Amino acid sequence: MAATAWWLFRSNRHSRLSFKEKLHIVGQSLATGVAVYFALLLLAVIYLSVTG
Repeated sequence: MAATAWWLFRSNRHSRLSFKEKLHIVGQSLATGVAVYFALLLLAVIYLSVTG
């Protein structure tokens, strides 16, 4: 996710996206990362409760 943000801000001169559009993409990336984190955490809790 940090690499996505770095790439977007680094390629500011070469991209046609506005700063607001880039910020929206970064926000979506962060939200996706958080959702994946909690999904994996939930799977780990379910796995531990079944096997334990």
